[in-house]
Amino acid sequence: MPELPEVETIKKSLLSDLTGDRISRVEIYFPGMLQNMSPEDFKESVISNQIKDVKRRGKYLLIYVSCNGKMKDQVKVIIIHLRMTGRLILKNNEVEKSHNHLDDEEIIQEYRHLRCLFQLQSGITLEFHDQRKFGTMALVNQGEEFYWKGLANLGPEPLSEEFDYEDFYKGVKKSKKPIKGILLDQKLVAGIGNIYADEVLFASGIHPARKGEELTEQEVGSLYKTIIQILELGIKYRGTTFSDYRDSEGNKGNFQDLLKVFNRNKEECLICRREVQKTKVANRGTYYCPNCQPL
Repeated sequence: MPELPEVETIKKSLLSDLTGDRISRVEIYFPGMLQNMSPEDFKESVISNQIKDVKRRGKYLLIYVSCNGKMKDQVKVIIIHLRMTGRLILKNNEVEKSHNHLDDEEIIQEYRHLRCLFQLQSGITLEFHDQRKFGTMALVNQGEEFYWKGLANLGPEPLSEEFDYEDFYKGVKKSKKPIKGILLDQKLVAGIGNIYADEVLFASGIHPARKGEELTEQEVGSLYKTIIQILELGIKYRGTTFSDYRDSEGNKGNFQDLLKVFNRNKEECLICRREVQKTKVANRGTYYCPNCQPL
């Protein structure tokens, strides 16, 4: 599942390429992705409207569109969650022309997971591909977006001023859950998923199964700083790609080249040369070094 660095990378690209453009056509190929309205109502609400802004909240993308006609001056928000295999891909007329050389089978393979398409006035197309069909999309009025389902209970953004150390410390210390599970709890801090939780814990020297209440003040302080550092590094390298994740230009991320423990089961630890182990913590596959992260 794309985590904060991946979604932030996509957001930056969409913000640059979509802002100010107008939606001229929408095709919904998988109605099940829409959470709160029919394809017909969704199209009627957004077609002919201008994209004003693109934001990210946790692992969610928010596309703001201004409305004309009867809804003049009203702003709608398209809420998108990519889930496990969702991709948002930008294409332009030149890309579409380059597809003329493809045979029918190649075209079918490229578009077999296409679930939704936005055609923009400039000629840009925004495509939503999703192999496993877990991705979701909803449309709400501006002002209602942060009360929508998964967004309503999100914790602070870890790369913003609202990520307060004292609140984080209290949240960790009062919990009897494993620290890995605490980091995955989006109510404490938004946007951290399985990959970055493992990397943060390794860089902090903390075993993923240790309970939050057992951590020392020094360890929690290290964890707080490391969360920020690892996520910033993940954004710098445009996210992590193992199989499905691509940015909006169809490119893989590069952060997988910097991973210290995740997906490195039975390989040598890059610090101490002991063998990296895989276990299950908080019902998630978890990688750690038993020497660098003692229990």
